[in-house]
Amino acid sequence: MTITRSARNRALKLSALGAYAAIAAIAACSSDPSAPVIGGHAGAPTAGASGAGAPGAGAPAAGAPGAGAPAGAGADAGGAPGGGGDPTTGGAPGAGADAGGAPGAGAGGAPIVIPPFCDPTAMPVQPRLPLPFTVNTAFIPSNYQNIGNALGNVECPAGDRAPGAIGQCRKWSYTMPQDPAAPPAYVGVGYVRKFDDNYTHPPVCIADGATNVNFYAKGAVGGEKITVTAQGAAEVEVTLTTAWALYQIPLTGVLYNTDSTTSGAELGFFWKIIPATAGAALPVETFSIDSIQWVGTTGTGGAGGASGGGAAGTGGAGAGGLGGGGTGGV
Repeated sequence: MTITRSARNRALKLSALGAYAAIAAIAACSSDPSAPVIGGHAGAPTAGASGAGAPGAGAPAAGAPGAGAPAGAGADAGGAPGGGGDPTTGGAPGAGADAGGAPGAGAGGAPIVIPPFCDPTAMPVQPRLPLPFTVNTAFIPSNYQNIGNALGNVECPAGDRAPGAIGQCRKWSYTMPQDPAAPPAYVGVGYVRKFDDNYTHPPVCIADGATNVNFYAKGAVGGEKITVTAQGAAEVEVTLTTAWALYQIPLTGVLYNTDSTTSGAELGFFWKIIPATAGAALPVETFSIDSIQWVGTTGTGGAGGASGGGAAGTGGAGAGGLGGGGTGGV
């Protein structure tokens, strides 16, 4: 049988197509998904099963105990350590333990005690002025209160002093204000360390044992009333006469050397009067004050001399300087 050229060509084409089909089938059955398919598009790889992930290696970290150091009597112990992370996932380690407990209350040191200014333990040690102490040696009448222009004073005349006068004597005159219907509650003068704006006397420490502040006073016409005090002592009101008389301000309960850590006595003497009102019998009040002294216990006289013309005994010196002479022998 004779095969024509066209039939032979068709046979070759069919044979080639069959070969390609066989190769494609073999490729489809291959176990290597990454091998390309000959003569076609690259197929998507088959999704293989993923391997199980290795467990996390995070070991449980023990939380450090709290570091709260005790400041006083000892803090509480630190809290329990925190738990570790999950070993299968490698989780974050547990939180550390709580900080230490609140510090205990520590015992405080002893407070610093500052002794009174005039105390023998104060540094530097201050000298004590002896008794009797004459007020105007350290204090002057410069603390005027409510006087306006209604108060005047002069030094007492030389021939008009108290018996045994010592220190300063001043004569005071208060004139009723121009508006007597509204006078001040009082008019007063304090004897203080400040002399003026340019000078203040150093702090004053006075010997222990002062019991009274003594002074002499008298009025111009009699009947004048003045109220006096010193260093916080209870006020004393006195009614004056025209003759010099001795008056006293008790210092009972006055701690003049121990009531301040910065100074000693500050008010050596103070007087005040209640101003006259409209229609008063004394529109001008005039009075004098002399020999102001802080004193101790009054001394007693010395023993008298032996009888038979013996010499008179020497008077005992009182702590306040007021001791009297002894009685002479017969």
